[in-house]
Amino acid sequence: MGNIIPPWMVVLGVMLGPSLLIIIGYRRRPFRWRLSLLVATVVAGLWAAALIFPRWNNDVKTHLPDLLDGLVLWLIGCVFLAPIPLLVGWWGSGFRWHWKTLSIKQRIWLVAISLIIFWFLILPPASYEGLITLVVALGIMTFMISPKKDKGDYAKKDEIDYLAGRHHLEEIQETMGNSKQGEATSGIWCGRALTVVQDTDDEPLRGDIHVSMDDRAVVIGPPGTGKTAFLIEQLLRWGESGRSFVCLDIKPEIYGITQTFLEKQGYALFTYNPTTRTGQKYNMLADLDSPESVGELASALIPSEDPRDTVFTESARDFLDAIISHLAAGGTPSLPLVRALVADCHDHHELMDLLLSSPDPDAREIASGLMLIAKNDRLLGSIFATFRANLRFLRYPAIRESLESSDFSLSELTTGKSVGLFLQFEEAQRETTARLLSVMIVHIMRYLITHTDRPPVLCLWDEIGNAPAIPGLVEKLNTIRSRKMPTWLYWQSLEQMQRYGEKADEGANKILGACDFQATFRLNDNASAEWMSRRIGVVDRVVEKKSVSKDPTTWTNLTNLESYSTDLVQEPIIFPHELGRLKQNEFVCMYRGKAWKGEATPYFQLRPEYQNRQPAVNELRGGLY
Repeated sequence: MGNIIPPWMVVLGVMLGPSLLIIIGYRRRPFRWRLSLLVATVVAGLWAAALIFPRWNNDVKTHLPDLLDGLVLWLIGCVFLAPIPLLVGWWGSGFRWHWKTLSIKQRIWLVAISLIIFWFLILPPASYEGLITLVVALGIMTFMISPKKDKGDYAKKDEIDYLAGRHHLEEIQETMGNSKQGEATSGIWCGRALTVVQDTDDEPLRGDIHVSMDDRAVVIGPPGTGKTAFLIEQLLRWGESGRSFVCLDIKPEIYGITQTFLEKQGYALFTYNPTTRTGQKYNMLADLDSPESVGELASALIPSEDPRDTVFTESARDFLDAIISHLAAGGTPSLPLVRALVADCHDHHELMDLLLSSPDPDAREIASGLMLIAKNDRLLGSIFATFRANLRFLRYPAIRESLESSDFSLSELTTGKSVGLFLQFEEAQRETTARLLSVMIVHIMRYLITHTDRPPVLCLWDEIGNAPAIPGLVEKLNTIRSRKMPTWLYWQSLEQMQRYGEKADEGANKILGACDFQATFRLNDNASAEWMSRRIGVVDRVVEKKSVSKDPTTWTNLTNLESYSTDLVQEPIIFPHELGRLKQNEFVCMYRGKAWKGEATPYFQLRPEYQNRQPAVNELRGGLY
């Protein structure tokens, strides 16, 4: 054999050993099948060699005994050397597993060697030098194309993103209506649904989503997640329709960013800022057109925070109601006039005497009732103290000045003209203006609820969690669907909603239960993330498991038994920690039983004119008055 076969051919030939071992090591086949494959391969190789190389035709009969002897030696060498590839990881989990773990270069090596396997199968080493060459070749081949070490048993779970499937985008757009970018008539823009293209490197598909103008919405996101930038884009798109809106701007910045665009759209813009003497003044009592509206305003100004204090709070509301009615009999009332009237009286007895002699019959009736309830000075003094405590914000001159008269009326929101109202209750003065902010929101919502003969008016309550509990907010959210006032509430966390309930999670359940659309940006606190994860729901995932054990029917270690199983495991659609890892401007949305992952694309990415542009300080507020 050594005389007719060059040594380099022997080396190259024996390198095919690992490839052959891989082929016969496919463990899903029985051992006899693999042995038959080996025999068939050797026989096919002998015949192929005889046919392909005519120069051997004359010598094949002469050297056939030598070839058979060499083949026997080669097979013996393979048997004794089989543990080598086993130890270095060849037998991990069969050919299929190895093929997945091979690199492109390794796959090319394997395919190239397999193509010439029929030729080199008849080139066995016939001497000890050949056996040594076989060992070296096996080592080199194993080092070159050996895959990762198999870990044996494993469990593989499907990684389908149930929040970003193509069917979500199609179903959601079909449910919510027109999704053309910039088309305000399709509703209120609520971002873009992301559709992840599975198993490819393509960019996610994006489709604009709108909800109807009858829906209420909740958006949750800590500072810096893109919540306000999302709101601004919503406002700009709404501005393209020319419809009126009311926007809470506490930073303030929304007015300064959107002013130029909205004025080009023909909007008349008003800003109410109670602490900086800028924008326009507004006397909310001038828009009260019924005794019921006065009573609701009194309830907002003097909220019931403790059921044990019901007598004091109800009586203090009656005090305010009587004073407003008394002032209305002589002209237009205002909160600064209420304070001035109280300040002119030396004590509550003098105030009661004034109301008892009022020209307004309602004021006299209320005062008489208070006198019957408060039969002693101590009780009447406690009622009066409750009244003054809730109007404490009127002690600041700037606030009184902003409320003494009106430069606009809420009726302008109902005329069909393009009117925008920005409430600039600045966060730096939050403690001072908190009560007034709560009253203003109640007042505006009540006015829009009672005046429905108008086009839709959008209400954007940014950072509403920084205000005290809005009296009757949950009840209003549950009843305004047909009032043509789409309302969006923006919160920093679920904790801010707790003030609307007495028990744990009661407030969040009430607020979210009253809103059709719910969106969550990246959450920083575990409590909110866990709560939202539970609310989004669970899904059954398919888990494939494989276990490996030695085949007891064979006498070698070359064969193993594999068992496969498939289970259904229930787990959250999105885990709490995944809500804490959402990308910037990315959020998870829910709408009437559907959930998806969306992108709240900020306005400065969609509109080139806003890139690298921030409003100047003097543009953030209205002019001085």
